[in-house]
Amino acid sequence: MTEEEVKKLIKEELKSFSKDYYRETHPGFEVTSGNKTVGHGEGDYCLTTDSLQGFHFYKDGVYKILSNKSMEFRSGEKSNDKEICITINADNGKIKIVAESGDLILQGANVLIESTDADGAVSINSKKNVYVRCPEYTVDSTMFTASATLDMLLSGGNLSLYSEAAPVQLGAGVDAIIGPTVFDTAFNLLEKARSFFKR
Repeated sequence: MTEEEVKKLIKEELKSFSKDYYRETHPGFEVTSGNKTVGHGEGDYCLTTDSLQGFHFYKDGVYKILSNKSMEFRSGEKSNDKEICITINADNGKIKIVAESGDLILQGANVLIESTDADGAVSINSKKNVYVRCPEYTVDSTMFTASATLDMLLSGGNLSLYSEAAPVQLGAGVDAIIGPTVFDTAFNLLEKARSFFKR
């Protein structure tokens, strides 16, 4: 390789660095700024240890923290039980907490989950089971629907059914859908179809 080729190669490599590139190396860690990254463009302030742990700020607004085993945040030593000690706030966008191969545990004296949007919803989806265990369970809503495509069991020491506006209606899938008139039969079929698709 000629001297000109070496100079050209060095010049091409230098283009990958920002004009404001900075690097400070210490035993066990280094600090860089202005460095080019693959995923987030130019680094703003990056502290990286020899074991590839650390925290990185990027000029595009991304901030990342990495530890190889665990991470702990503690606060509130001088706070009382009415004050907020830790806040996670996203002005726009979503907040996602993932435990890829372990349990996700939310624990507190009280656990409150609230949806504040006018059309907001709280959804709980499980591949298999959902368990709720408590001494007393209350549901208070304008409309309540419980549907099971297979078996449903309602059981209690005392079981009461009460309807405020109309008589209590009970039906079974074996009820006849053939009505005295064509209209009644069509209406019964329509009601059964609606019930099915509401599940």
